[in-house]
Amino acid sequence: EEKKVISVGDVMEIPAEGGTFSVDVQYNTDVVVEVESAAQSWIHFVAVRALTSGKLEFSFDANDGPQRTGKVTIRSSINSIEPTELIFTQLQDEKLLSAQRVMTDLYEALGARNWNDPWIPGVTWPGFSYNRENGTASIVIDDMGAKGTIPESIGDLGDMLVSLFIQNEPGISGTLPDSFGKLVNLKEIYIRNTSMTSLPDLFADMKELESISVLLNSKMTGSLP
Repeated sequence: EEKKVISVGDVMEIPAEGGTFSVDVQYNTDVVVEVESAAQSWIHFVAVRALTSGKLEFSFDANDGPQRTGKVTIRSSINSIEPTELIFTQLQDEKLLSAQRVMTDLYEALGARNWNDPWIPGVTWPGFSYNRENGTASIVIDDMGAKGTIPESIGDLGDMLVSLFIQNEPGISGTLPDSFGKLVNLKEIYIRNTSMTSLPDLFADMKELESISVLLNSKMTGSLP
């Protein structure tokens, strides 16, 4: 008697960083594995690891956005056998999403939709990089055509931001907000060729700070804190 495809579980939870995972199944017929079209960009069927009882192997891309769900259908070559569905839920990276919210504020404040490398909301993150392995981030704004002031929300990056480069941006004015002092893991700060006016004394808690470069800021007055 033919058996339908049987999966061990109906839902698999995948971490935000993705990777390769196997699903235990049992079957005694040829099978076809179909990833729904909406999930084909991040769920990839790799291989059947045994003939009748074994593992189906899938690889998953890293998730740079909110939690997402994708469906995989396992069908028999015999139409009379009911197909089985697997639902994969991939978790979101909370630190990355928090950083993206801050970057959205920064982009809006500095007119990033009109940058030389323009910001496309929810699609591109110019000048921002994120290290999944240690949960740290860096910001480089260099000759983008930015205009405006650094928003207070930059401090919400907290211990995540390790380097900040702002250079060749004469359209960036004002000073660093008070919340900048929350960036306690900053290792590098470069502010060059901007229209920023001063650097307040916000560095006392930055014990990891290794390098500061403040040059060619024609409107900056006073001494370094």
